[in-house]
Amino acid sequence: MSHYLLIAAGGALGAMARYGMGTAVQARVGSMAPVGTMSVNILGCLLMGIVAGGIGARVLTHPHWRSFVAIGLLGGFTTFSSFGYETFALVEDGRWDLALMNVLVSTLAGLAALWIGVILIRSLAS
Repeated sequence: MSHYLLIAAGGALGAMARYGMGTAVQARVGSMAPVGTMSVNILGCLLMGIVAGGIGARVLTHPHWRSFVAIGLLGGFTTFSSFGYETFALVEDGRWDLALMNVLVSTLAGLAALWIGVILIRSLAS
């Protein structure tokens, strides 16, 4: 049960950090492009790389720490960091085919699912 509480606490902090950073960057830049979200995703990937490297280098060894930071905090901050890490791990393992599939399916199917969801709710609402 303690893993779930650590993940929940990290997730709450990560979500608040995502909202705070995303809106602050977007307000500062004032662009039509989603620069706030992009900056969160890029920072999240950098931080996930640091965490993954720390786990690999045996710097971050305690499972509670990994649950709080990698799954909770960074998962709440951006799931894009998990997507990036999993794709990177596939490339490192020489599984370029699965890495490419992960990028294409996640991106294209995710956008298609979002589009279907918008169409569905709009048709139900009208």
